[in-house]
Amino acid sequence: MNAPVKSAAIEILRSEKGSLAADIQFELVASKYKGVTATAKLELKTIVNDGRPVHDTGTLGMKTFKVLSGANQVKIPLMGNFPYEYVGEQIRNDLYLQLDLGKRGVFRKKPERVDLVIKPPEKPVASGGEDIVDPGDEFSLVRNLRALSGSDRIITIGLLLVAGIIIGINTLIGVHDQFSPEYQTILYSHHDDGLPLGQAGGVDALIASGMWWAIRKRLRRYMKFHVGPRLTGVWRRLRGESGRITKTTSIQVGDVVRGRSRVALEQATLRIVACNMECGQYVRGSGSSQRTVSFSTPVRSMILYEKTIPEIPAGTPLHTCFEESIELAPLFAQLYPPCMASETHGLKLYWEAQLIHPDFVDQELVLPTTFFAVEDFF
Repeated sequence: MNAPVKSAAIEILRSEKGSLAADIQFELVASKYKGVTATAKLELKTIVNDGRPVHDTGTLGMKTFKVLSGANQVKIPLMGNFPYEYVGEQIRNDLYLQLDLGKRGVFRKKPERVDLVIKPPEKPVASGGEDIVDPGDEFSLVRNLRALSGSDRIITIGLLLVAGIIIGINTLIGVHDQFSPEYQTILYSHHDDGLPLGQAGGVDALIASGMWWAIRKRLRRYMKFHVGPRLTGVWRRLRGESGRITKTTSIQVGDVVRGRSRVALEQATLRIVACNMECGQYVRGSGSSQRTVSFSTPVRSMILYEKTIPEIPAGTPLHTCFEESIELAPLFAQLYPPCMASETHGLKLYWEAQLIHPDFVDQELVLPTTFFAVEDFF
């Protein structure tokens, strides 16, 4: 049976207040739908390029309307980001209209899916990747511990000991179960995917990862590192401005990030980096060890600002050492605006501040992206 929709086109509109709406025009083949109460949904589907993918679809907007004969037009208020098609290395974003015309015959059980095309903004070729957003972190554990307060030092050492004990006990259980009959195993079965020792090794890796995250967080407490006033609601309320960041915005480093170290910092480098993140999920393992893995892969990474200071005295506010401005035009020129189907799937806009030190664990601060003017990416 032929589809009832002959053609469709879409245009994204922005109001003076900044709200978005999808202006969709479509033409029906038959007039029998005239007067029907229909529902239009604009949906974004993120397809993961993997052998065992987990795809996701998000509804960007929905509206109920009365069908006219022939040509129809419906404006759907949008929730969230500006939608567009995207094809990357790990994900693909597809945009389509889900049209429920109410009437369904014997052979038409589902709403109509109408593919729509919104081309992504044209961008130059870019190759920056994970090494910019997540540079290697070399540090001295002993020196880092000395830079902490007494209580933080004790807690960090305690976490290290607890992690070692838990991993040691779990490994011993894996060894025991590996060389024991099934009825004498303690935790790991011979019937599950993989041998007991291999299963224990996987659990050890998860424990080590979780504990190391907590230890690194504690090791960073040699200083305070937080978002600057320009990127907070307080700044906007005090100045009575919208706080939107456009491609002509020039912003002081000290308005982006603030901080203060309890010890002197030698050869510290402050960087502001940005990228897009391809986000999605896939399945790994099987049987009782099957799990869903989320990924966020940096693409098109760039350095917006970088400066090294020979020495920052203890207690010195960071913004007094880094007084330059950041021009944000390169960010708008190289990166795509956010286009997320859900919290876990889609293309994300990402930027962060990094304070890199040769002896201490590096500081990382994710910066908010809600202030960026989406239309300036196009």
